[in-house]
Amino acid sequence: MKRLVAAVVIVIVCTANLGAVYYEDGGNDLSQPIYAEGVLVVKFAPSVQAAELKVQNGNISTGMFDVDNAFVQYGVKRLEQMFPGSIRPGKNQDRVDLTRFYRIEFPVQIDLSEVKETLENTSGIESVERVGIQQIAVVPNDNLYGNQWHHFDPQDNDIDSPEAWEVESGDSAVIVAIVDTGVLWDHPDLGGSAPYTEGNIWVNWDEINGTDGVDDDGNGYIDDYRGWDWVSVTGVWSGEDGSNPDNDPTDFNGHGTHCAGISAAMTNNGMGVAGVAGGFYPSQRGVKIMALRAGWSAAHPDYGYETGYVRMDFCAQAFYYAVDNGADVISCSWGSSNSGGIGEVLDYAVQNGVAICKAAGNADDTYADFLCSQTEVISVASTTSSDTKSSFSSYGTWVDISAPGSSIYSTYSNHGSPTYASLSGTSMATPMVAGVCALIKSRNTDLTRVEIEGILFNTADDIDALNPAYAGLLGAGRINSNGAVTQLLFSTLSASPRMGEPPLTVDFEGYSPFEVDFWKYYFGDGDSSDLQNPVHTYMEPGAYTVTQEISTANGDASNTLDSFIFVLADTLTGVDFEGEITTTEVMVPFRLKNIAPIDEMILPITYDGPLDLVFDSFSVAGTRTEYFENTQIVALNFSQKVIVFRLRANSGGGAPPLSAGEGDILRLYFHVGTATPDTTVIDTLTFNNYVLDFSTFIGDYIPRYSAAEISLSSGIRGDANGDQVLNVSDAVHIINFVFLNGAPPVTQCGGDANNDAQMNVSDAVYIINYVFVNGSAPDPCS
Repeated sequence: MKRLVAAVVIVIVCTANLGAVYYEDGGNDLSQPIYAEGVLVVKFAPSVQAAELKVQNGNISTGMFDVDNAFVQYGVKRLEQMFPGSIRPGKNQDRVDLTRFYRIEFPVQIDLSEVKETLENTSGIESVERVGIQQIAVVPNDNLYGNQWHHFDPQDNDIDSPEAWEVESGDSAVIVAIVDTGVLWDHPDLGGSAPYTEGNIWVNWDEINGTDGVDDDGNGYIDDYRGWDWVSVTGVWSGEDGSNPDNDPTDFNGHGTHCAGISAAMTNNGMGVAGVAGGFYPSQRGVKIMALRAGWSAAHPDYGYETGYVRMDFCAQAFYYAVDNGADVISCSWGSSNSGGIGEVLDYAVQNGVAICKAAGNADDTYADFLCSQTEVISVASTTSSDTKSSFSSYGTWVDISAPGSSIYSTYSNHGSPTYASLSGTSMATPMVAGVCALIKSRNTDLTRVEIEGILFNTADDIDALNPAYAGLLGAGRINSNGAVTQLLFSTLSASPRMGEPPLTVDFEGYSPFEVDFWKYYFGDGDSSDLQNPVHTYMEPGAYTVTQEISTANGDASNTLDSFIFVLADTLTGVDFEGEITTTEVMVPFRLKNIAPIDEMILPITYDGPLDLVFDSFSVAGTRTEYFENTQIVALNFSQKVIVFRLRANSGGGAPPLSAGEGDILRLYFHVGTATPDTTVIDTLTFNNYVLDFSTFIGDYIPRYSAAEISLSSGIRGDANGDQVLNVSDAVHIINFVFLNGAPPVTQCGGDANNDAQMNVSDAVYIINYVFVNGSAPDPCS
């Protein structure tokens, strides 16, 4: 950290993993994840109604005895709905329910882990999440203005912005949400001149034209003219705002303003810098920047220099606000953990078609944090002006795309004063990708999130040859904004359904904003079609790659989607167990054959039956799921003999989905009590809203299930070879054992035909007499 003495250091602190900005001297100052003290996010059970939750005379009441007692025990002093205005989905609606998330606050001296553990075991609470915090840093390396090489590099290692602007420079109907330390919305290169409504900053006209002190648009926030500030913390840097949440998302730290300018600083306005989707003033305004403040500045606890922090619960609330107020793209230049409600609100954003751009991190390793590990998120690595990986950038098969992130010049806030700065990090690459997504959306506002991503990836410049050590680890390539907006001579492809059992009939739909002379589809199974919207039936199981080609007067284009259609014959089989009543321990493996890559499995199992079975334990050791990050029992009822398992590949650590294959995924162990000859079926069921369900990046499905049978029999006395038939071969088996050192009888009872507690030649004689001379039948096994 030699340079810290001489440099002005602006640090962003993020939750739970690698950050999105860079120490220029290569350092990382990263410790284990830390968590906000005195605050937790709880998710109440589905039966809890929001109206029951209230605060009266300083006392919090939930209407649930156990919860209220726990809140009193730990001095809970605040109960706040995380996502005000959210609506509970209908019974049959497959939508995320955000109404049950609440933030609680309690004295910071109380042990966080103790409170979390107690609440997790309290009736009425479904889950409890900590709120993670972590430090990362950027070091300004200010250059003279004009060093925006990412727009116009002489070696063409740029994103071809000037060429793109001739076609599309941004549409003010498109919104990019910057979730960060805020945005200096009155920066002249972002908001223009006072009253800062004519530039590229998003404004809420319902509130500006409404009544002060009133929530005019009913979104749960009063007078949110230009976004919102959720930060409410103590110990902030002198001059920083750490007071209660308010309607002023001004950036003190500078990081958020830098990101905002990269995406959409006002272009051709006679000053400062140019944003990727900043319009072309005065004739064309750019996309709108929604300023959402989730971070703040404070003193580093060890070194005392100014440090920034971003909290996951604030970020989750910002996500919800962005979605409900019309954002098309969310830019996230910070690390992440699955805490503070961010996981559920990510699902909400995806369900509503919002593109999420996320910094890969600056640790120069292959670790993916929580958001980067999600398939719906665009994970962004950083490149240099040589089109090589930035030395600091993280990388891996989970990276989706790369963008310039080294020495990026943009707008900046120097403690609230507008200026400019040059910074490095995947933090800078991410809003650049967000800007290109916004350009694509501007070009055709009907495009879906998936279609935007397809265009972004398919038009990237391949840089693997320049990065041989990282080939395949930098995503689809380095973004090319010109390619993206011009190849909307491009076509897009959608299909429904994309997953199911054979015969699977799929409706394909092609779209292009240009007049197409010729369409062609290759379905991946040898068949093709020249219709724009063909219907095709897949007869055999498999993962099929689909290619769409178009021919227009302006040229040809193609669109190939790998493993786009999954035709399933997935089976989950419980393996039978057969034994005798002397058996005391039973192991039942569950064997899966799958085609689709699986993110999560819910397995509700019942072992209710005539056998006296007691569930003992389970294991994934040595199975296909042993690398999974979360393998747990989520519901257990001994009296009803029900167990519900959740097997989740990635729980924030970046583990990949379970690939196609066949083999054991889970093993159950039972103890047998009083044994009687009988059979119990190990089956699936619906229990407390849990059903057999497998999740993939396409959607959920239910595999074909074959139930296991645990069968215990008394056996046949004298059945030495265990074939369940008493005949002369059993006598031969005993003679071979006694005189020729042959294999012993399968069981003691099987070899002791005359029931004298010995195995010898007299047992063979007994069997022969029974079979050939009508001798007495052997006694039953006991």
